[in-house]
Amino acid sequence: MFIDFYTTWCAPCKKLEKLIFQNDSIQKIIGKDFVLLKYDAEKDIAFNLSKKHHVSSYPTAIILNQNGYVINRKYGFPGKDLSELSNMVLEFTNKSIELNNENFIIEGYSNTIDISNYPKFYIDFINRTNTKLNISEIDYYFNNTKDKFSEEYFSTLIYFGRDATINLADIVLNNKQRYIDLYGEMDVETLLFFLASAKFKNAISEINQEKYDEAVMFIKKH
Repeated sequence: MFIDFYTTWCAPCKKLEKLIFQNDSIQKIIGKDFVLLKYDAEKDIAFNLSKKHHVSSYPTAIILNQNGYVINRKYGFPGKDLSELSNMVLEFTNKSIELNNENFIIEGYSNTIDISNYPKFYIDFINRTNTKLNISEIDYYFNNTKDKFSEEYFSTLIYFGRDATINLADIVLNNKQRYIDLYGEMDVETLLFFLASAKFKNAISEINQEKYDEAVMFIKKH
């Protein structure tokens, strides 16, 4: 299954839809191996796919195998025209077919969704029922959740790790390889980028040289 996470206001999503998913010849190629599911990422109340897959940029593409496990994912298709976009999409789908033939899955993700395992502030934020951040609530969750490697924790970490006041960056970096083994290098690199950016943002906003030097050392260590 090829899940295309989109929003109604996303210009690249509209270009992908018009040039690729409405193109008969490309539909035939993709349709040989994939079922396409177009999923409005901002209407996530019923099925919770945006929460499970921590979708926050659009378009995001996720490939599931026949048993519902994640094989591959991609953030954005920045092609300018039909040729660039089609090459990018077909490269992604062909790579996914290879991974499927190798019985590869991204190990950290289950093939079910238990929404009760996600924190309320995360659910509310993605459902757009409450987008105001409560930092103490975020800190409490990261401090007190026992399983630091569950998919629910990791998804929340990507979304809100940069907003926490506790030092999550060093914890993630010290466990980098385990996170990569579970969730793949791309998502872990994305998470570390967010956490590093937060370190620099805080140092600059406070005009704090010591914190800035710590951020530089974090980048060097990473």
